[in-house]
Amino acid sequence: MATMGSSGSSATIGMLHLIREERSFSTVRAVSDGACFRLQADVLRELLEESPEFSQEVIFSLCKEVRSHTRMSRTPLFMQSGKAMPAEPLPWFAVSCAAAIESFYRSGLNAYLNAQLSGQPRGKLFPDMHIQLPTRILYINGFKGLRHILDSRVHINDFENPQLVGLGLAILPGVAMTPISSILEACNASMNPEPLSTRWTRGIVPRCGREIIFGIGINQLSDFCEERMEIFSSQKARNLGGSLVAGLVSGYLSHIPHNLSTLKLLMPNKTYAQHFDALSRPYGRWFDTQFFPVQSQDSARTSAFRSAVRNVMVPALTCVFPKGSIIRTTQIAGSFIIINAAVNALSHISVNVSVSRTPSTA
Repeated sequence: MATMGSSGSSATIGMLHLIREERSFSTVRAVSDGACFRLQADVLRELLEESPEFSQEVIFSLCKEVRSHTRMSRTPLFMQSGKAMPAEPLPWFAVSCAAAIESFYRSGLNAYLNAQLSGQPRGKLFPDMHIQLPTRILYINGFKGLRHILDSRVHINDFENPQLVGLGLAILPGVAMTPISSILEACNASMNPEPLSTRWTRGIVPRCGREIIFGIGINQLSDFCEERMEIFSSQKARNLGGSLVAGLVSGYLSHIPHNLSTLKLLMPNKTYAQHFDALSRPYGRWFDTQFFPVQSQDSARTSAFRSAVRNVMVPALTCVFPKGSIIRTTQIAGSFIIINAAVNALSHISVNVSVSRTPSTA
């Protein structure tokens, strides 16, 4: 049993049995006022015979539907499209509830992460929640809403290079949400004495890169991983598994941009190079004292070789095993699970707001 016929819905009843007028066993009951259109078999056959353009559109639609059912483990990352939601046009209520729950989880872990990066005592777990909560709700709705709008208005398969267009569309939500994310981060930056109106701009460049990774992770990468979770038969289990894997990947890849943007926010008087040097200092000490210590009898050639190895190895280790990696990865993976699971659980709740190209029939 399913509910059909929402505004913009392309659902039909008995269409697969129409051409040869086969018997169809389905019961339909109207649960709300609306319009029902009836198509007779002879009218459809006449249209198919007299209009080649109409026949091509029918064949294209059938091919598109077949592809949608056989695309398991085949859709490229930047060709992923959002799930068809029964709510129209997007379950704003579900996304808002998910973002409200996730905002407390994120804020608490951010306090621990900032303390680990800065070496200072941990600040408040939930500071300025009267600012953080509505801003986080707007932030997550922005990622999900922008994707929904772009998916409904831009058909990437119509372009010569659809994956390149898909990459551009995947990047846009992260760029658009960077200012909102900056305000959220500034709320946790208690070490910075600057007013909120100023400190939100600190570290905005690497933060933009971090938001792009976050946006691709929570949208395209989550669906990409979920599509490949063939070990689970349950859709909910695939969703949780895909969100977990996407969160782990996104959290790891966003470590260095996040660390640089956070340190710049906490200590704006230092340059990005100085902050990166601070992040690499533990690996530099390890290299100098344990891996390749300086010996008094080293020749000039050995010293030059050691310096060359150090200049490559220390920055590489800083990027591959960044500081605060466990907390950051846990934070992002947990956020993806909370948001995607809550949206799927509550997406049946609709709102009467339309952002798609399909006009309302009301």
